[in-house]
Amino acid sequence: MGSNRNLRWEDMDKSKMELSVLLQHMEVHNKTEGKSPRTVEWYNEVLGQFIKWLKEDGSSTAIGDIDEYTVRRFILYVQEKPGSKGRLSTHTVANRVRALKAFFAWVARKGYTSDDLLKDLRPPRTVQRVIEPLNDEEIEKMFAGINANTVLGARNSALVSLMLDTGLRLSEVSYLEESDVHLEQRYVKVLGKGGRRGSSPLGSTVNGPSFTTTTISV
Repeated sequence: MGSNRNLRWEDMDKSKMELSVLLQHMEVHNKTEGKSPRTVEWYNEVLGQFIKWLKEDGSSTAIGDIDEYTVRRFILYVQEKPGSKGRLSTHTVANRVRALKAFFAWVARKGYTSDDLLKDLRPPRTVQRVIEPLNDEEIEKMFAGINANTVLGARNSALVSLMLDTGLRLSEVSYLEESDVHLEQRYVKVLGKGGRRGSSPLGSTVNGPSFTTTTISV
């Protein structure tokens, strides 16, 4: 009996390969290339959502059955899907499109497809939003809702203070380790985009006995 194991790479029918399998291959590739955990997680999240949508749509999840029109229908679904906070921002949608483009470009480079399926697909235009800073009253209300006398509340109070003081993103703060916080030297080490590490100085508002490395790591 014949077996796929005996087939040469060039003789294999790669069009029948499932997206979920290719995503696993890409994950291994990215990890061995030293991509940051957040980058790997982002690809998994976006492609996982795409695969889930294909199944719910009743469409094939084999790579050979995907075309640009199918991907565009998914993008439209993402753009129009309401969420708990309303529709996704144009920047979030554009980033998801870039993740899809990167995946299909990688699939083509590795020979799973004969051409880059999304080479002509451009990310949607983004709208720059002006984010108003919180005023004193809003900040007071935020801290009023946190019970700093509990372990969890002390941690949340410290993290909110850190974000307000430094302007760090939630995604950056959530990856902080105890060893990243240097209170005596007044700075924290931050893992940014692309796995790049940087540092952010601590101001006077991030101070006091409630703000400790132990609190941050809880």
